[in-house]
Amino acid sequence: MSDAIISEPATKLRELFTTILIFCQPSDPLELWNKFRDALCEDILNRMRNENQDMTLAYNDDIYNDGLIIIEDKIHEISDKSLTDFGLPAAKRNNSLLDPLEVALRKPYNLNDLNEYITENEPRLVNDQVTTYNCVMKSVSFNEGKIFFLDAPGGTGKTFITNLILAKVRSLGKLALAVASSGIAATLLAGGRTAHSTFKLPLTVSLEKDSVLYTQKWTFGKSFTRRVKVGNIEELITKVYPDISQIENKDHQWMCQRAILAARNSNVDEINDIILSKLPGDIVTYTSIDTVMDQEDVVNYPQEFLNSLNPSGLPPTFS
Repeated sequence: MSDAIISEPATKLRELFTTILIFCQPSDPLELWNKFRDALCEDILNRMRNENQDMTLAYNDDIYNDGLIIIEDKIHEISDKSLTDFGLPAAKRNNSLLDPLEVALRKPYNLNDLNEYITENEPRLVNDQVTTYNCVMKSVSFNEGKIFFLDAPGGTGKTFITNLILAKVRSLGKLALAVASSGIAATLLAGGRTAHSTFKLPLTVSLEKDSVLYTQKWTFGKSFTRRVKVGNIEELITKVYPDISQIENKDHQWMCQRAILAARNSNVDEINDIILSKLPGDIVTYTSIDTVMDQEDVVNYPQEFLNSLNPSGLPPTFS
């Protein structure tokens, strides 16, 4: 936060603060708020000074409350939590009876910013994106009520075209609500919110003491939750990879159809070690390169550090 304050405006700082609260689990969120609340509310102070024609106006509880309201709104966009869940003061709202979904739908957008964004990005659409964009906007313009499903590999611009469609719809004075299945995905969409916070879908996670893994699925729009808990790794491996020791008799497709998901990298490493121990054949150890390309970097990257690296997609290293 300290480094960001030097170069980022208050709006970006509030986004960073929200991300830290939800995804980084700070040990003392209240201390973090008290330390940086002036920077987080700087634009609010400037606005109030201009509105009141008083450049001597100082930070006060009303300014901090406005800042907390904005932060809580951002929290609601990507989770079902509130300020009090993080030990922060509850924001005092005059419109506390309004439905959060209604508030999200009626959120004001700057028309000039929207048009500038559209003018800048419409020419960047490639042929397939132009076709998709025109089809969606035709349905919106003529109230056709069609449903579109955009399926494409990662990196082909699905988020880009979705944000452009959102901007275009909003620039026409129409309502556009961006909903994603996860908080991270929601942050990539302009005004994005998670499905469970928007539609109040159940999100009950309870890991038992002896439970290592869990999977949870929702059927969209229904109050139905299915949870599978697994406490025995050996049993799980046997279920997912039956007769793994006979892998030489199985084809490539057999492996591609199976996977075990875990919440922590340490669990992944543990499961991989167990599975590898069941495979036939001799264990072969390949030594890593213990030198750097530029000899001037020797002092920055000692041999012990190089030996400790575990690059993604490669087998684990051992000291």
